[in-house]
Amino acid sequence: MLCCQETEVGELLVTVLIADLVLHSFDVWNTAVQCLSVLDVLMSLVEYARSEGGEMCIPQFVLPSEEMKVW
Repeated sequence: MLCCQETEVGELLVTVLIADLVLHSFDVWNTAVQCLSVLDVLMSLVEYARSEGGEMCIPQFVLPSEEMKVW
């Protein structure tokens, strides 16, 4: 029984810690998720480029300006 109680307490502790981080560090998490999404897109484009043997269309990336709304 003690093992199950320790597991439940551990799970509760992790849940509370994650909730605290999300509530008090939303901007940090939001920035991290945005960076990961950009990285995911770039990695997908790299994988696509490796799989193609012939000519392909290459995208041009435009960095956001101050006027552009960033998610």
